[in-house]
Amino acid sequence: MRILHLEDDPNDAALVRQMLHADDPSWQLILVGSRREFVAALSEGRFEVIVADFNVPGFGGLEALALARQLAPATPFVFFSGSIGEDQAIGALQAGAADYVLKDRMKRLGSALRRVVGDHRERMLRQQAEASLVASQARYERLINEARDAIFSLSAEGAITSLNPAFETITGWPRHRWIGRNFADLIHETDRARALELFQRVRSGMRPAPFELHLSTAGGEGIAVEFTVSYSVSADGRGELLGVGRDISARLSAEALIREQAEVIDKAPVAIVILDLQHRVKYWNRGATLLFGWTEEEMLGRSVDDMMHEPTRSVLQVGRAVTLRDGEWRGEVPVVTKDGRRLDTEYSMNLIRDHRGEPAGRLSIAIDVTEKKRLQEQFLRAQRMENLGLLAAGIAHDFNNILAPILMVAQLLRTDDSADSRRRLLGTLEQSAERGAALVKQILSFAHGGAEGLRYVQLRHIARDVVAMVEETFPKNIRFTHHVPSELWMIRGNPTHLHQVLLNLCVNARDAMPQGGELRLTLENRQLDDSAAAQVAGGRPGAFTVVEVGDTGGGIPPAVLPHIWEPFFTTKESGKGTGLGLSTVRGILRNHDAFAEVHSTLGEGTIFRLFFPADRTADPAEASGGGTLELPRGNGELVLVIDDEPGVRELVHTVLLRHGYQVVLARDGVEAMNLLRLRPAEKPPIVVTDLVMPRLGGEALLPLLRMQLPQAKIIVMSGLGDGATDSAPRDPGDAFLLKPFKPDALLEAVHRLLRPTPPPDER
Repeated sequence: MRILHLEDDPNDAALVRQMLHADDPSWQLILVGSRREFVAALSEGRFEVIVADFNVPGFGGLEALALARQLAPATPFVFFSGSIGEDQAIGALQAGAADYVLKDRMKRLGSALRRVVGDHRERMLRQQAEASLVASQARYERLINEARDAIFSLSAEGAITSLNPAFETITGWPRHRWIGRNFADLIHETDRARALELFQRVRSGMRPAPFELHLSTAGGEGIAVEFTVSYSVSADGRGELLGVGRDISARLSAEALIREQAEVIDKAPVAIVILDLQHRVKYWNRGATLLFGWTEEEMLGRSVDDMMHEPTRSVLQVGRAVTLRDGEWRGEVPVVTKDGRRLDTEYSMNLIRDHRGEPAGRLSIAIDVTEKKRLQEQFLRAQRMENLGLLAAGIAHDFNNILAPILMVAQLLRTDDSADSRRRLLGTLEQSAERGAALVKQILSFAHGGAEGLRYVQLRHIARDVVAMVEETFPKNIRFTHHVPSELWMIRGNPTHLHQVLLNLCVNARDAMPQGGELRLTLENRQLDDSAAAQVAGGRPGAFTVVEVGDTGGGIPPAVLPHIWEPFFTTKESGKGTGLGLSTVRGILRNHDAFAEVHSTLGEGTIFRLFFPADRTADPAEASGGGTLELPRGNGELVLVIDDEPGVRELVHTVLLRHGYQVVLARDGVEAMNLLRLRPAEKPPIVVTDLVMPRLGGEALLPLLRMQLPQAKIIVMSGLGDGATDSAPRDPGDAFLLKPFKPDALLEAVHRLLRPTPPPDER
């Protein structure tokens, strides 16, 4: 306890200190002997009690008391003096002193100080409690009066005893009209009996969950109110009900709207799914069940990755990363349904954020576009066939150039005896055959297209194919220049569709120059900043691989230029075009998230510039090859060869025999199956079969071979391309050879299937 001691006599001060320390060593005394020291101590420190002599020279005790009341009004003041009279003591107490002790009764000082300080502390605590109670009451009243819910009290008989202002806001009734009236009169007649039952249950000691009742308002309409009610008994034994009523009309309307919207969403003909960030399903509509096959009960709380196949997961992983970064993503996703059907879907993902703006989940919408893509591919195939028709003259000319040396070499070989001459003629024969095979492969690939989706593509390979076709088939009065660098960035695309875009633009450029001119094809990498992107309609910043096709034709009139992308719009003569070329280009660009700009000047020509989004991080390096592959000979393994063409059958037979294999020949699938039944002990590990044969082949033969020879590897040969026809087998075999092929290709395929390369960790 800190004590401020006002005393001018050092002996008395020392005596007091000694006596108080003997009573309690923890007490601290701060001694002052003048008015100045007294005022300074009161200003600088806090004391629990002040002890003062009544007579200090030049400074009276009552003056010290007045200063203490001014500078430390809450600190108790005790006089300790030997000369204070009874009248002076009474005056001191009336002036605010807590007590007085005479010096001849010094031992009483310690207990007096304890009592004074204790009384002071108790008084302060009581004052604080009273102040807190007043503040709490004020807060309670403010809370009641400012609450948006109706707060009320009822007698045990149901008479209203209090209502807060929110009652008037909710019901429209003035409060004073209802004080003293029975609460049941407020309840709408349809709910009155139920209300009386519920309130009786509360009075009997039960506390039901919040319940809903309808009140009659001053305007005559009913409103829905949610009640929470409790019952208590006061000290005098009187019961009272306390309750809160919340207007839930707006909430019920919102819930009804949500139910209607949920019903609409559930009936939407698209899959709508809400996922958390761990890919667990939080919402799964009926459209998702119809599309994927899994029901809502099967999917709620489950990760969608559990029912996704690997190709689907790979695409969705990219989409999830983009959604988390950009807030949304659009793309095509292949899916496999619960019953095994393979579908193409258009997917959109949007990021869902919580009230703090933090990512909380994703909204995914999927639409089945399988049929749409099939029809689109049919349209694109028809458009490609139109282009092939336009190139027919050039293709025929090129085939004649290919066939001419083959015919001449075949006749010369019969009469030429020189070994060197035969080697040169055989080289010419092989080059012509390779050239013809490459042209047929290119035409088939372009005519039939491909069902592949978007994947990483090196655009220079496609451009070089188009360059070869243009050089082979376009009129010689068109000068063709091209620049296709080898260090182009990778893009994500459909190779067949990209091939079609480039060829469409080149064909259009050719048609724009009937008297000849210059056609330019240029590819380059380009990084667009905000300023450069703003110069291109629909442009955006980023990395792009840019394709530019320019011509020196007559140009496009300004009035026509805005319409060139429209379907069936064409400036060509009747029978020279359908007007679908550029609309096809636009659709393909949209599917590749690409954009284009066109510059055209009458009399000078036109430039189309296409911007394909590029991935600068993708590795553009090609697998290094080169050199002749040294294939080991066979070890007498038995090979079953099935082909209805005698020449092909015999040549395959010869190649395999010369390289150490045993060979069994069959002219078609029926003969092959008969051979296997007649010679059951022979189980050829390799079967080489044509795809299209009379009697039994293709779709029907491969499943039979799998059943008869479950361990055998099957090599499929065809002149139509891998899966190029609508009748292509579901089982494509273990390897595919496009006719014509070299002996090395056949031997390499046989060797690879008989002796597969082990994984790195098994070597």
